[in-house]
Amino acid sequence: MEEMPFFMKKKEWYYYDTQDKKYKLTNEAPSKARKSYSKFYSQPHVYVDENGDEWTED
Repeated sequence: MEEMPFFMKKKEWYYYDTQDKKYKLTNEAPSKARKSYSKFYSQPHVYVDENGDEWTED
């Protein structure tokens, strides 16, 4: 299991935008959290649906 990204260590640093369907940072996020956020979204993500089927987003 992968470790939680640094930017998610404190709830006041991020929120989930339901319109864009992605996490976004708040003004409270420090530089290290911003770097973690950039790294998180630069990597391909694996999604799993309710049936256990996996796919990645291009």
